[in-house]
Amino acid sequence: MAKKKAAALVPVEEQKKVPAAMPGPDPFAAPEGADLSYMPEALRLLAVRADSLLMDPLNVKDHGDIDLPAHQASLKKFGIRRAVVVRRENRQIEAGNGTVLAALRNNWEYVPVLFVDDDHSLARAFSLADNAVSTLAVWNEVNLQKIADDAPALFDEPDLAGLAEQLLEDLARVVGEEEDAEPEEDPASAEDLTKDVTLSRRVIAICEDEDKQIALLKELSERGFECRLSTVRIH
Repeated sequence: MAKKKAAALVPVEEQKKVPAAMPGPDPFAAPEGADLSYMPEALRLLAVRADSLLMDPLNVKDHGDIDLPAHQASLKKFGIRRAVVVRRENRQIEAGNGTVLAALRNNWEYVPVLFVDDDHSLARAFSLADNAVSTLAVWNEVNLQKIADDAPALFDEPDLAGLAEQLLEDLARVVGEEEDAEPEEDPASAEDLTKDVTLSRRVIAICEDEDKQIALLKELSERGFECRLSTVRIH
């Protein structure tokens, strides 16, 4: 009986690397014909069942009756425009817990998901960073005022009324912080500076109706105050 010829050994450095197996189709992926009209077409290929995902038990932000009604209304108005980030290993959400909760409250069955292969430590770090980084930005007073004046349509939805109130509160807070941050000057030097500098102080008044708004504007103008009329619709 002829002996089998031994296979030649190939040096490790010459062996072709076998690519890692790609994950198969998600068992909870949206089937053809599912209603995905509330997300852009580019995200529909990422849609999976929302109830197949696990909420982050250590999420540093609480979602409830304070923010979710506005989140629901925002999703209804604009749709889901970004994917939820989910750890593939255990289907736990790293970023987008509020989006998933709001979608479920809207009775939407599917959400777009970006699966990532993070380990526990990386997943926790990303979740914290995602929540914390945006808080480092500061309000731009000028642009905030423009939004308050020029985008009342955003607040037409009853459940978005809280955003209008929050916007006005943030604007008042920003103006107040800027005034508080003004350095103390020596009275003598301050007197000299004010000869060439006009300081601006602002007060935001919330009126119940247009008649009271006009009456207040007229009264303040007659008393010598320079006023600017601004209307933000709040339900």
